[in-house]
Amino acid sequence: MHEKASRTGKEIASFVNSYIAELNGVEKRTPKISQEFRKLKHPPVQSVKVNFDGAYDGRFCQSASRIVVRNSEGDVLLSSSKIHQEVTSAFAADALACLKAAQIGTDMQRPEIIIECYSLTIIKKCKQKRRDKSQ
Repeated sequence: MHEKASRTGKEIASFVNSYIAELNGVEKRTPKISQEFRKLKHPPVQSVKVNFDGAYDGRFCQSASRIVVRNSEGDVLLSSSKIHQEVTSAFAADALACLKAAQIGTDMQRPEIIIECYSLTIIKKCKQKRRDKSQ
């Protein structure tokens, strides 16, 4: 009994079969990540690459920053994660992660540092020449 309605065995079997078919269809439609996207490109010799990302939880106004630093061979030199309290938006979460990534990169004192992320908004903000007045 569900929702106070009784169903016959045939109706239940039909429902289960169509549900399984639907799940199989979803599985087939799930895009596969290409090898090119999956494999990170290593930085040039004598350089390091700092990858960062932020995650935001609006229910608790918290975010998490994740940072990984790799050398030209792809070896992880440093990894870091941090929880931030009282964060107001996903943009702020990414901005906090970017700030930490820049601090880590600067502290490493390498001749060339590449800082990389997937947030187009953060990339655009970092490239602006004028002072930004956003949060």
